[in-house]
Amino acid sequence: MDNIRDFVNGVQLVRFVNKPVCMMGKVTSVSPNGMNFEIKSVDDVAVKVNVKEPINTPLTDHWVEVRGISAGKSINADDYTIFSNKDFDVKSHNYLCSLLYSVPNIYQTEAKSSDEGN
Repeated sequence: MDNIRDFVNGVQLVRFVNKPVCMMGKVTSVSPNGMNFEIKSVDDVAVKVNVKEPINTPLTDHWVEVRGISAGKSINADDYTIFSNKDFDVKSHNYLCSLLYSVPNIYQTEAKSSDEGN
């Protein structure tokens, strides 16, 4: 279970400090030394992504899924995946992130009987 991460958008990132997260974003810039890049999250928040090794592929204007540890307004990335799909459904993914934390016990799979405890 080491691979469990919370899907978050930019606003939610600060609620998960020091916890594993997964975030989708469009790369807006890469630092000259290649050790970090900035993404615009699905809710239009700028997020800095710190990587462990210098980036050696063009990332600007690509969608990426970043997996790492939240540092509040940035992510210390374990890894990331580059997507070439220009038609990513930003609105639906942002809605998913919002829904995941607005429904209590969203992952509960067993139904509670109304006559339990009687």
